[in-house]
Amino acid sequence: MNEVTLLGLAFLQNTTFSMMSRARNRDNAIYHGFAAVLSNLVWFLTFRNLITLELHWSTLPFYITGATAGSLWGSKVSAVIEIKFTQQ
Repeated sequence: MNEVTLLGLAFLQNTTFSMMSRARNRDNAIYHGFAAVLSNLVWFLTFRNLITLELHWSTLPFYITGATAGSLWGSKVSAVIEIKFTQQ
């Protein structure tokens, strides 16, 4: 795996983490459970990738860029999910 893969994984990691964080504040255990499993799965894959790349400083910009973009995107995705699927 390379730095571009890390960027994608960091994006997914923070997207799913944002979804899980918002799901904590909702009254929907299924949504929260799904978001938690997905978030932890992607975290594991990201951590595995970081170990493979030996946590070299050159990977930091890729991780930060992916993580920041994923966090912003995850908030938007969560809002759409909440509006469409969790509100009665």
